[in-house]
Amino acid sequence: TVMPDRKSQKPAAMLLEGRWWSIFGLSVTSLAGGICEAVFLIAITRAAFAITEGKSSVGVLAGHFVSVGGLVWLAFGLVVLRVALSLVSAWQSSRLLTRATADFRLQLACGFLRTSWSVQQDHRAGRLQELLTTFVGGATGLLSGVATLVTSAFNLLALLGLAVAVDPKGSVMVVLAVAVLGLVLRPLRSMVGRRSGEAARAGME
Repeated sequence: TVMPDRKSQKPAAMLLEGRWWSIFGLSVTSLAGGICEAVFLIAITRAAFAITEGKSSVGVLAGHFVSVGGLVWLAFGLVVLRVALSLVSAWQSSRLLTRATADFRLQLACGFLRTSWSVQQDHRAGRLQELLTTFVGGATGLLSGVATLVTSAFNLLALLGLAVAVDPKGSVMVVLAVAVLGLVLRPLRSMVGRRSGEAARAGME
């Protein structure tokens, strides 16, 4: 069996190799947390309007009504659930980074120590320490950025999804504005991605 050339792989693919299930679990938790936050905002807003207008119940989905007290309790439950999901998300992210750091250091140390003595002597003093600290720190930082991006993206997806369900026209305008902003910032993102890739490849050499 011919092993793939790791130099031909993109740095992001190398970082995420074998960690897709952890990223998927983080995505699900972030999406659920975003839904809880969005529903909480809707519930507390409707409860506030109902209290201001002196109503005792609030209309929800499919013509069903809920008392203001019930809506407040629902909002409280959503806050508790949102905090719990945030803790789970933080634990998942911390676990992902901890395992990745250990894997990176083990792979680099084994790869370095398995080389011949002449190859090791060709490297400058402290090369192994540099690999296990500076390079691993940079790789872990990139992976942390990916985890933060996943969390933020799925939170935003949940908020936008519920916003479209509540007010389609206004939400579409917001989505279009965000899309235009994304197109404007695309060259900057590409430049940052190229620099990150160059830095990752330089650390591997």
